[in-house]
Amino acid sequence: MAKLTIQITHIKWRDGRPRFEPGPKLRNLGFKGEDLRHGPKGEWFDAMEAKTWADAKEKEIAERRAQAAAARASKKRLPALVGARGAQLISVAELFELYFQSPRMKGETVEDGKRRQKAAAPATVRDYRQKSDSIAKFDEAIWSAPVEALSKPIVYDLYERLWAAKGIATARGAVAVLSSAISWGLKRGRIKMPANPCQGLGMEMPDARLRCLSPEEVRHLVATADAIGRPEIGDAIIMGVWTGQRQKDRLELVDRGLIDGRRVFQQSKTKAIVEIRQAPELEQRINQARKRRLDWKVKPLELIVDEKTKAPFKSDWYRHVYAEVRAAAAAGVKDAQGGEWIIPPMPSLSDARDQDLRDTSVTWLARAGCTHAEIGQITGHSDQSIQTILRHYLSRHREIGDNAIAKLIAWYDGQAEGAK
Repeated sequence: MAKLTIQITHIKWRDGRPRFEPGPKLRNLGFKGEDLRHGPKGEWFDAMEAKTWADAKEKEIAERRAQAAAARASKKRLPALVGARGAQLISVAELFELYFQSPRMKGETVEDGKRRQKAAAPATVRDYRQKSDSIAKFDEAIWSAPVEALSKPIVYDLYERLWAAKGIATARGAVAVLSSAISWGLKRGRIKMPANPCQGLGMEMPDARLRCLSPEEVRHLVATADAIGRPEIGDAIIMGVWTGQRQKDRLELVDRGLIDGRRVFQQSKTKAIVEIRQAPELEQRINQARKRRLDWKVKPLELIVDEKTKAPFKSDWYRHVYAEVRAAAAAGVKDAQGGEWIIPPMPSLSDARDQDLRDTSVTWLARAGCTHAEIGQITGHSDQSIQTILRHYLSRHREIGDNAIAKLIAWYDGQAEGAK
């Protein structure tokens, strides 16, 4: 059987062990021989790792030759080779480990003279870790491969396979966080690549998640929460549709009473202060919650509290309890004997998420005749976000068009009267 020979420029193989062996000309440029292995006593590079390392070394050699040519042309001495690239290659797993150990991803604000870089929010770090884990679990070969072995075709293939197996949102998220880690590594010299292979892939955009609940669906959800002993979830739902605030902001809202008849929120994402006049439905729910907690020895400051534990909700546990309420609302709730419906089934609620309450609030405000500026004042949405939400929903509601024509008629009649 013929012997297989691996040929990689400047690399010599001895019993399957690769070594960089520069010739006399390269030695004159300052390059030295070295074993290609993971650490001084680590595993030897395989053929793929050796080829990746050699390709990167070729770029260094080309740069060094250009330096030598420039030195000759200027009749100056060639400077010593500084920071010559060692044989250590960082794997995708190792890059993420370094990335998550960086000060910003560890929750530390970086302050250096006039430079100030805010720490990443804990939710952001959690999200990035989950997305990096999706790569580790889906493709162990890529996870353990050298970062510099990645190319656009390899990353795009990962994206397409993740899309097929896990969905477009997971695929886009995984590639996005990989891109972020590679960009971090490139800027800090941890890796050396001509370009970030995750950028410019032309990935598909997922369909926008836009779901508006009807008043009947909201009432049904709240009634279900009360029926199964989770009235605090009903409170959170009412607060969602009557204030348009994010789940995190609702869960963190401290009960300091009203200021000029308004609830005051500081949005966690934008840090914007939002003052919202309290609607009767919300006032009623808050008063009922206070009555339920009268005999509590220790009363949390937050308005929305897990009434089983008498402690503020953590976001993941809130989502779990909300999902229980939603499932019961969709399937219906029967009495203790299992005969009569206390809450009849409403299957349309099976896909209703807490995040939909914010879109619902925007849509209800628009149907009530509010302008974009008025909606934004309450919910904190940008004008563009409001347009995106309303473009999807308002085509279903004919009264919006009817109101617009009525306004046009009134304006036109006024113009005609003025002309007489």
